[in-house]
Amino acid sequence: MHMLLARTSLAGLALLAGVGLSTLQAQTEERLAKPDATYPEGFALVRTVRELADGRVMVADPLGQVLLIVDMKEGTADTLGGVGQGPGEYRQPDAVYALPGEATLLVDLGNARLSEIGLDGTFGETMPITRGEAGPGGGLVI
Repeated sequence: MHMLLARTSLAGLALLAGVGLSTLQAQTEERLAKPDATYPEGFALVRTVRELADGRVMVADPLGQVLLIVDMKEGTADTLGGVGQGPGEYRQPDAVYALPGEATLLVDLGNARLSEIGLDGTFGETMPITRGEAGPGGGLVI
């Protein structure tokens, strides 16, 4: 097992050295303009932010165990759902992604499930991230 990891790491480094470095070196620094709005509160960890049609943003904070809709212009935030395992709850809201029709996909690794969130912030359909039996050769990651 250790040898397999070492080979994989070496292969990854070789790929980075051969392909990735020239791309990384070609990147230029770009300074961002002064923001139009800010949010005064902090977050524990943010990996993804989803901009909604009305300009607000949905923020998943897995370490803070919170899913928020933030209005930067007003400086306010509304918490969606809560911590738990039931409907409309999450244990670790890791990421939010756009779905067709203004819906949002919530990746909740703490509960090992995916949840659809409507434009109004209500929780809809939920499904497990994996299906099938655990173990070698089992389980399908969706």
